[in-house]
Amino acid sequence: MTLTVRVMASSAMLIFSLQNDPMSRMMGESRFTPEQQEKFAAMERERMARHVDELAEKLHLNNIEVVTDASTLTDKRKKAKGFYNRHTGKITIVVENHRDIEDIEQTVLHEAVAHYGLRQLFGTHFDDFLDNVFNYAEEGIRREIVNLAKKHSWDFRTATEEYLAGLAERTNFERAMESGWWQTIKRVFLNMLHSIGLKGYQGETLTDNELRYILWRSYENLAEPGRYRSIMGEAADITKQMELGLAIMPSLQPLVVPWWRKR
Repeated sequence: MTLTVRVMASSAMLIFSLQNDPMSRMMGESRFTPEQQEKFAAMERERMARHVDELAEKLHLNNIEVVTDASTLTDKRKKAKGFYNRHTGKITIVVENHRDIEDIEQTVLHEAVAHYGLRQLFGTHFDDFLDNVFNYAEEGIRREIVNLAKKHSWDFRTATEEYLAGLAERTNFERAMESGWWQTIKRVFLNMLHSIGLKGYQGETLTDNELRYILWRSYENLAEPGRYRSIMGEAADITKQMELGLAIMPSLQPLVVPWWRKR
Protein backbone atom coordinates (compact mmCIF):
# COMPACT_ATOMS: atom_id res chain seq x y z
CA MET A 1 0.00 0.00 0.00
CA THR A 2 1.43 3.37 -1.02
CA LEU A 3 1.93 5.86 1.79
CA THR A 4 1.05 8.92 -0.26
CA VAL A 5 0.61 12.35 1.25
CA ARG A 6 -1.10 14.98 -0.88
CA VAL A 7 -0.65 18.67 -0.26
CA MET A 8 -3.23 20.25 -2.56
CA ALA A 9 -2.45 23.57 -4.24
CA SER A 10 -4.15 26.57 -2.76
CA SER A 11 -2.84 29.66 -4.52
CA ALA A 12 -0.41 28.23 -7.09
CA MET A 13 -1.95 27.54 -10.50
CA LEU A 14 -0.32 25.28 -13.07
CA ILE A 15 -0.76 26.28 -16.66
CA PHE A 16 -0.90 22.91 -18.40
CA SER A 17 -3.01 23.98 -21.35
CA LEU A 18 -0.16 25.11 -23.62
CA GLN A 19 1.70 21.85 -23.03
CA ASN A 20 -1.21 19.43 -23.16
CA ASP A 21 -3.63 21.09 -25.59
CA PRO A 22 -2.56 20.88 -29.28
CA MET A 23 -4.82 23.78 -30.31
CA SER A 24 -3.35 26.08 -27.66
CA ARG A 25 0.16 25.15 -28.82
CA MET A 26 -0.73 26.04 -32.40
CA MET A 27 -2.18 29.37 -31.30
CA GLY A 28 0.81 30.15 -29.10
CA GLU A 29 -1.47 31.04 -26.20
CA SER A 30 -4.04 29.30 -24.06
CA ARG A 31 -7.55 29.20 -25.49
CA PHE A 32 -9.01 28.75 -22.00
CA THR A 33 -10.10 31.34 -19.46
CA PRO A 34 -8.12 31.62 -16.19
CA GLU A 35 -10.94 29.80 -14.40
CA GLN A 36 -10.87 26.98 -16.94
CA GLN A 37 -7.08 26.82 -16.73
CA GLU A 38 -7.21 26.52 -12.96
CA LYS A 39 -9.81 23.75 -13.14
CA PHE A 40 -7.83 21.91 -15.81
CA ALA A 41 -4.59 22.28 -13.83
CA ALA A 42 -6.23 20.81 -10.73
CA MET A 43 -7.50 17.84 -12.79
CA GLU A 44 -4.04 17.31 -14.28
CA ARG A 45 -2.36 17.45 -10.88
CA GLU A 46 -4.76 14.85 -9.54
CA ARG A 47 -4.28 12.62 -12.59
CA MET A 48 -0.50 12.84 -12.27
CA ALA A 49 -0.66 12.15 -8.53
CA ARG A 50 -2.78 9.04 -9.16
CA HIS A 51 -0.23 7.87 -11.71
CA VAL A 52 2.52 8.17 -9.12
CA ASP A 53 0.44 5.94 -6.82
CA GLU A 54 0.07 3.38 -9.61
CA LEU A 55 3.81 3.41 -10.36
CA ALA A 56 4.68 3.09 -6.68
CA GLU A 57 2.48 0.01 -6.40
CA LYS A 58 4.03 -1.58 -9.49
CA LEU A 59 7.55 -0.84 -8.23
CA HIS A 60 6.71 -2.10 -4.71
CA LEU A 61 7.49 1.26 -3.11
CA ASN A 62 5.66 2.19 0.09
CA ASN A 63 7.49 5.41 0.86
CA ILE A 64 6.35 7.75 -1.91
CA GLU A 65 5.12 11.18 -0.85
CA VAL A 66 3.28 13.30 -3.41
CA VAL A 67 3.24 17.09 -3.11
CA THR A 68 1.06 19.08 -5.51
CA ASP A 69 1.89 22.59 -4.27
CA ALA A 70 5.61 23.46 -4.35
CA SER A 71 5.02 26.62 -2.29
CA THR A 72 4.65 24.41 0.79
CA LEU A 73 8.31 23.38 0.43
CA THR A 74 11.49 25.25 1.32
CA ASP A 75 14.84 26.04 -0.30
CA LYS A 76 15.87 23.83 -3.25
CA ARG A 77 12.87 21.60 -2.75
CA LYS A 78 10.58 24.27 -4.23
CA LYS A 79 12.11 23.80 -7.68
CA ALA A 80 12.89 20.09 -7.45
CA LYS A 81 10.92 17.50 -9.37
CA GLY A 82 11.74 14.89 -6.77
CA PHE A 83 14.09 14.25 -3.89
CA TYR A 84 15.00 11.66 -1.29
CA ASN A 85 14.98 12.58 2.39
CA ARG A 86 17.71 10.64 4.19
CA HIS A 87 16.16 11.45 7.57
CA THR A 88 12.65 10.12 6.83
CA GLY A 89 13.53 7.55 4.17
CA LYS A 90 10.83 8.97 1.89
CA ILE A 91 10.92 9.84 -1.80
CA THR A 92 9.00 13.03 -2.52
CA ILE A 93 7.55 13.74 -5.97
CA VAL A 94 6.59 17.38 -6.58
CA VAL A 95 3.74 17.20 -9.11
CA GLU A 96 3.60 20.94 -9.77
CA ASN A 97 7.12 20.94 -11.21
CA HIS A 98 6.38 18.39 -13.95
CA ARG A 99 5.21 18.92 -17.52
CA ASP A 100 3.14 15.79 -17.93
CA ILE A 101 2.76 12.07 -17.13
CA GLU A 102 5.95 11.15 -19.02
CA ASP A 103 7.94 13.68 -17.01
CA ILE A 104 6.53 12.20 -13.77
CA GLU A 105 7.54 8.70 -14.86
CA GLN A 106 11.14 9.77 -15.43
CA THR A 107 11.40 11.31 -11.96
CA VAL A 108 9.89 8.29 -10.21
CA LEU A 109 12.22 5.90 -12.03
CA HIS A 110 15.33 7.98 -11.34
CA GLU A 111 14.57 8.45 -7.67
CA ALA A 112 13.65 4.79 -7.20
CA VAL A 113 16.69 3.41 -9.05
CA ALA A 114 18.98 5.83 -7.24
CA HIS A 115 18.03 4.48 -3.84
CA TYR A 116 16.89 0.90 -4.42
CA GLY A 117 18.28 -0.41 -7.71
CA LEU A 118 16.62 -2.12 -10.66
CA ARG A 119 16.70 -5.60 -9.14
CA GLN A 120 14.55 -4.61 -6.16
CA LEU A 121 12.17 -2.54 -8.28
CA PHE A 122 11.57 -4.89 -11.20
CA GLY A 123 12.07 -8.35 -9.68
CA THR A 124 11.65 -11.12 -12.24
CA HIS A 125 11.30 -8.56 -15.03
CA PHE A 126 14.88 -7.51 -14.35
CA ASP A 127 16.01 -11.14 -14.34
CA ASP A 128 14.46 -11.52 -17.81
CA PHE A 129 16.22 -8.33 -18.92
CA LEU A 130 19.61 -9.67 -17.78
CA ASP A 131 19.00 -13.04 -19.44
CA ASN A 132 18.14 -11.36 -22.74
CA VAL A 133 21.14 -9.03 -22.54
CA PHE A 134 23.47 -11.99 -21.96
CA ASN A 135 21.92 -14.05 -24.77
CA TYR A 136 22.20 -11.19 -27.28
CA ALA A 137 25.83 -10.41 -26.42
CA GLU A 138 28.56 -11.33 -28.87
CA GLU A 139 30.67 -14.37 -28.02
CA GLY A 140 33.64 -12.35 -26.71
CA ILE A 141 31.46 -10.37 -24.28
CA ARG A 142 29.65 -13.51 -23.09
CA ARG A 143 33.05 -15.06 -22.39
CA GLU A 144 34.03 -12.04 -20.26
CA ILE A 145 30.77 -12.28 -18.31
CA VAL A 146 31.30 -16.00 -17.73
CA ASN A 147 34.83 -15.27 -16.48
CA LEU A 148 33.45 -12.64 -14.09
CA ALA A 149 30.98 -15.19 -12.73
CA LYS A 150 33.72 -17.77 -12.21
CA LYS A 151 36.13 -15.30 -10.62
CA HIS A 152 33.63 -14.05 -8.02
CA SER A 153 31.47 -17.20 -7.70
CA TRP A 154 28.50 -15.23 -9.04
CA ASP A 155 25.55 -16.41 -11.08
CA PHE A 156 25.40 -15.18 -14.68
CA ARG A 157 22.79 -12.52 -13.87
CA THR A 158 24.94 -10.82 -11.24
CA ALA A 159 27.96 -11.00 -13.54
CA THR A 160 25.91 -9.53 -16.40
CA GLU A 161 24.71 -6.71 -14.15
CA GLU A 162 28.30 -5.94 -13.12
CA TYR A 163 29.40 -5.90 -16.75
CA LEU A 164 26.56 -3.54 -17.67
CA ALA A 165 27.63 -1.19 -14.87
CA GLY A 166 31.02 -1.05 -16.56
CA LEU A 167 29.40 0.48 -19.65
CA ALA A 168 29.53 3.77 -17.77
CA GLU A 169 33.22 3.66 -18.70
CA ARG A 170 34.06 5.03 -22.14
CA THR A 171 36.02 2.06 -23.53
CA ASN A 172 33.40 -0.57 -22.70
CA PHE A 173 30.61 1.64 -24.03
CA GLU A 174 32.33 2.30 -27.35
CA ARG A 175 32.86 -1.42 -27.84
CA ALA A 176 29.17 -2.11 -27.13
CA MET A 177 28.15 0.61 -29.60
CA GLU A 178 30.38 -0.68 -32.36
CA SER A 179 29.06 -4.23 -32.05
CA GLY A 180 25.41 -3.11 -31.99
CA TRP A 181 24.95 -4.72 -28.57
CA TRP A 182 24.19 -1.39 -26.89
CA GLN A 183 21.21 -0.76 -29.16
CA THR A 184 19.88 -4.18 -28.16
CA ILE A 185 20.41 -3.45 -24.46
CA LYS A 186 18.48 -0.20 -24.79
CA ARG A 187 15.61 -1.86 -26.66
CA VAL A 188 15.31 -4.68 -24.11
CA PHE A 189 15.48 -2.17 -21.24
CA LEU A 190 12.67 -0.09 -22.74
CA ASN A 191 10.60 -3.24 -23.21
CA MET A 192 11.05 -3.96 -19.49
CA LEU A 193 9.87 -0.46 -18.57
CA HIS A 194 6.85 -0.74 -20.84
CA SER A 195 5.94 -4.14 -19.38
CA ILE A 196 5.18 -2.59 -16.00
CA GLY A 197 3.41 0.50 -17.32
CA LEU A 198 6.19 3.06 -17.84
CA LYS A 199 4.87 3.82 -21.31
CA GLY A 200 6.29 7.34 -21.43
CA TYR A 201 9.85 6.12 -21.90
CA GLN A 202 10.91 5.89 -25.54
CA GLY A 203 14.25 5.80 -27.33
CA GLU A 204 14.45 9.57 -27.55
CA THR A 205 13.30 10.01 -23.93
CA LEU A 206 16.00 7.78 -22.48
CA THR A 207 19.40 8.99 -23.70
CA ASP A 208 22.40 6.66 -23.97
CA ASN A 209 24.26 8.37 -21.13
CA GLU A 210 21.17 8.38 -18.95
CA LEU A 211 20.80 4.62 -19.36
CA ARG A 212 24.52 4.12 -18.70
CA TYR A 213 24.08 6.06 -15.46
CA ILE A 214 20.97 4.09 -14.43
CA LEU A 215 22.75 0.75 -14.97
CA TRP A 216 25.82 1.96 -13.05
CA ARG A 217 23.83 3.38 -10.16
CA SER A 218 21.65 0.28 -9.90
CA TYR A 219 24.65 -2.03 -9.63
CA GLU A 220 26.27 0.23 -7.04
CA ASN A 221 23.17 -0.27 -4.91
CA LEU A 222 23.58 -4.03 -5.26
CA ALA A 223 27.28 -3.93 -4.44
CA GLU A 224 26.94 -1.57 -1.48
CA PRO A 225 23.31 -1.09 -0.36
CA GLY A 226 22.49 2.28 1.15
CA ARG A 227 25.76 3.91 0.11
CA TYR A 228 24.04 6.69 -1.81
CA ARG A 229 21.99 7.78 1.15
CA SER A 230 25.10 9.38 2.64
CA ILE A 231 26.78 12.65 1.71
CA MET A 232 29.93 10.83 0.52
CA GLY A 233 27.78 8.54 -1.58
CA GLU A 234 26.01 11.52 -3.14
CA ALA A 235 29.42 13.03 -3.98
CA ALA A 236 30.48 9.86 -5.82
CA ASP A 237 27.14 9.79 -7.60
CA ILE A 238 27.39 13.37 -8.83
CA THR A 239 30.96 12.75 -9.98
CA LYS A 240 29.70 9.92 -12.19
CA GLN A 241 26.94 12.14 -13.57
CA MET A 242 29.54 14.76 -14.48
CA GLU A 243 31.72 12.14 -16.20
CA LEU A 244 28.72 11.24 -18.35
CA GLY A 245 27.90 14.88 -19.03
CA LEU A 246 24.66 14.75 -17.06
CA ALA A 247 25.19 17.20 -14.22
CA ILE A 248 26.77 20.33 -12.85
CA MET A 249 28.11 19.87 -9.33
CA PRO A 250 25.80 21.52 -6.79
CA SER A 251 26.79 22.28 -3.20
CA LEU A 252 26.62 19.19 -1.02
CA GLN A 253 23.74 20.10 1.24
CA PRO A 254 21.50 17.51 2.96
CA LEU A 255 19.35 17.70 -0.16
CA VAL A 256 21.24 17.26 -3.41
CA VAL A 257 19.23 18.08 -6.53
CA PRO A 258 20.76 16.48 -9.66
CA TRP A 259 19.99 17.63 -13.21
CA TRP A 260 16.83 15.61 -13.85
CA ARG A 261 15.06 16.80 -10.70
CA LYS A 262 15.25 20.49 -11.57
CA ARG A 263 12.46 22.40 -13.15
